[in-house]
Amino acid sequence: MVTAKHDQSCVGLQNQFRDRMVHKVYRALVWGRPHPKRGRINQPIARNPRDRIKMAVVTGGKTAISDYEVLEELGKEHAYVEVLLHTGRTHQIRVHLAWLGHPIVADTLYGRPRHDYGLCGQALHCCRLGFAHPVGGQSLEFEAPIPSDFAQALSHMRG
Repeated sequence: MVTAKHDQSCVGLQNQFRDRMVHKVYRALVWGRPHPKRGRINQPIARNPRDRIKMAVVTGGKTAISDYEVLEELGKEHAYVEVLLHTGRTHQIRVHLAWLGHPIVADTLYGRPRHDYGLCGQALHCCRLGFAHPVGGQSLEFEAPIPSDFAQALSHMRG
């Protein structure tokens, strides 16, 4: 979560998010092992025409670009991946990874009902956020450790 103390800072931050100037990096646990181990998913996203609660890869949808990299293969059933967002569509990472055939562990909307490894929600976490200070312009980067339930699931998958 990003907050601003002053209106000028708030507008500056909003502009950076709107103009895609914010660097957002996520970590996820996924089902299966993506191949290739590194790639770009450039698939448009829009509301799912058959299920209005969901988003989906849809021809004519809004541009959505995600880069992914497998950080670690966890046995034959899982992988630990990092995702860099170039756009910020609703549920973008969840939709893109599911489209790739590797839904996020414990994602009840885009995944398949399987073992959730005691996670409190889907195994997706924003680990790094970077942007320019809205007034001073200096580069700022913030990192957040993975939550304890995510860390426990990762540890369990490592054996």
